[in-house]
Amino acid sequence: MKQIFLEVFLSVIVVLLPLKPIMYGVGVLIFFDLFTGIYASIKNGESFDKKKLFNTVSKMVLFQVSIISAFIIEKYIITQLPIIEVVAGFLSLVELQSISNNVCKITGISFFESIKSILNKSNIKIPKNIK
Repeated sequence: MKQIFLEVFLSVIVVLLPLKPIMYGVGVLIFFDLFTGIYASIKNGESFDKKKLFNTVSKMVLFQVSIISAFIIEKYIITQLPIIEVVAGFLSLVELQSISNNVCKITGISFFESIKSILNKSNIKIPKNIK
C-alpha cells in the first residue's frame, strides 16, 4: 500500500512539474503582498490579526489550485487555448493591484498614477476614459 501511494504521489508531481515556475511566481507575489500589507498596517496603526493571515493562506491555496485546474483543463480537455497563461496572468494582475494599493498606503504614491503622469509628460496620448 505504501509503495502504491508513493508511486501515485510521484506521478502527480511529475505531471505538475511544468507548473513549478508559474506557481513560484504567483507565490512570490502573494508573499510580497503579505509583507507590504503587514508593513502598511503597522505604518497606519491598524491591527494585524490572525484572520488577515488566514486570508493570505487561503488565497495562496486557492490561487495554486486555480493554476493546477487551469493546467489540467488546458492539457487534457481544451488543448487549443492558452488557459494556464490567461489564469496566471489574471492572478498576477490581481496581486500586483493589491501590492500597488499597499504601497500607496505606505508611501502615499499610487503606482498607476505615477505611470499615468510619466506618460502624460511624454508624447503618448492616453484616452480620457482611463482612470
